[in-house]
Order: sequence, then structure tokens, then C-alpha cells
Amino acid sequence: PFRLGSPPPFATPDHRIVHMIISELIDTEFAYVHSLHYVIQHYVPELLREDLPQQLRGQRATVFGNLEKIYRFHVAQFLPQLRAGMEGGDSESLCLDVGRVFLDARREFHLYALYNKNKPKSDALMASVGAVFFRTKQLVLGDAMDLGSYLLKPVQRMGKYALLLAQLLKACPPDDQEAGDVLRRAAGML
Repeated sequence: PFRLGSPPPFATPDHRIVHMIISELIDTEFAYVHSLHYVIQHYVPELLREDLPQQLRGQRATVFGNLEKIYRFHVAQFLPQLRAGMEGGDSESLCLDVGRVFLDARREFHLYALYNKNKPKSDALMASVGAVFFRTKQLVLGDAMDLGSYLLKPVQRMGKYALLLAQLLKACPPDDQEAGDVLRRAAGML
């Protein structure tokens, strides 16, 4: 897991809380990115199989939506910027930096609106034929989670971001108006 440098021993309780929240944000971001990669690596290639059911032929975009674009955004931009912005600093600058990372990626976060718009079609196709087809791969992988659970992760991740930003806003120094404004705007765009 990623560990933000330990807060100094003289840090206030709020400063320690800020560090804990940001560490959780980054740790869960790593796990989320890993899950996206797992789906792309193990499940997307299944649509190239010779025994693919007719209903799934040509349905890659329906089943997976823009999951690969979301993954590339997180690997190439969001996670590296999040990590880079979190190196050192006091709780005021960390709060401001986290908010800015989100705001700087506001255009890319629209990928989630497209993903969510496609999700009902994906769910319907998975319910009709996909779940049974992909179950074989799940068993081969020895995975307790099915593909439908993985495909729900991007939807859940947006809620997790909103929760963590709200916690961060509450923990950041109340007299830092700029950090508060940036965090509120970041939460509002989700």
C-alpha cells in the first residue's frame, strides 16, 4: 500500500486525519486500478473466443462500455498526479492539492457519465447471456467475484470519491478558505 509520509509527531489530530484520508484515497485508487486492469486482461479477451454466443458477438462496447478508457485515464493521469501531489506538505496544502488533482481531471471524469449511460445495456446483456458465458472464466480464475461485480466498480468508485472528499473537507483546516472552496468544487463535479 502507498503510504503518505507520516505526519510529524507534533501534528494536530486533524492533520493525522487528513493523512489517513489521503492514504485511504491512494490505497483504494491502487486497488481500483488493479481491478480495472484485471477485467481488461482476463475478461475482455473472452469476446474473441470461437465459441462466443451469437448475442455477444460485436458487443464489446455494450458489455464493457468505455472501461478501457477509464483505466487508461487512471493509469496515465489520475493516479500519477494524485501520488505526485501528495508527497509531503502540511494538511492545508494536501487538502488543496487533492482538490486540484480532481479539478484538473474534470474533463476526464465525464468518462463516467458515458459509462453510467451504457450500464443498463450492459446489465441487460449480462443478465440475458453474459453472466453464464463469463462464469466459466470466473471459475478458471478461481475468482469469488463475477464480472458483473467488477463492472459495478466504476459506479461505486464515484461514490467513494464523493465520500472521501467530504471527509477531507471536514478534516481540513476550517480557516483555509481556498482549500475548502476547491474541495467543494471537486465534490460538486462528481
